[in-house]
Amino acid sequence: MGNLTALLIIDVQEAMFSYPDQKLYDEEGVMERIISLQHKARVAGTPIVYIQHTEDEEYTKGTPTWQISHRITPQEGEVIVEKPTWDAFHQTVLQDELQKLGITNLVICGMQSEFCLDTTIRRAYSMG
Repeated sequence: MGNLTALLIIDVQEAMFSYPDQKLYDEEGVMERIISLQHKARVAGTPIVYIQHTEDEEYTKGTPTWQISHRITPQEGEVIVEKPTWDAFHQTVLQDELQKLGITNLVICGMQSEFCLDTTIRRAYSMG
């Protein structure tokens, strides 16, 4: 990851893990890979931006299930962007935050690839 790259971690929130009867596909493997990316980014000094879904019952701001997973707790100085839709750029400050940091490349990971990751990746590509 170079100087103009940021790691974008999307929707890795406690709600994802709050249903004991509904396990995520390869939950432990996915979390291990996200934790590994987070660690590598921190060691390399690569900015990390957390995207935090904020709506609905499980994602109501301030509730325990809305919190970013305790396994990847953001550190001071790491950016958190709240989003109301599947698209992390729509009605958020994400683009402004990336521009402030001089980011031109993204490494994107997170939860629910068929929803918020897919939408955000397509939008990021469209935006260049």
